[in-house]
Amino acid sequence: MKNTEILLTIKLQQALFIDPKRVRLLKEIQQCGSINQAAKNAKVSYKSAWDHLRSHE
Repeated sequence: MKNTEILLTIKLQQALFIDPKRVRLLKEIQQCGSINQAAKNAKVSYKSAWDHLRSHE
């Protein structure tokens, strides 16, 4: 069976809602339980990670 990779970007009201980078961040948070460590693993700044989480409140 051939592996297929799908990269999805979703926009709501012209604003970016979710993309592969944000999905990775959420997975990292789930795995390590730390926003700081997840941001490092996903190669994004801590502030960017927090901003992303706040945008979904």
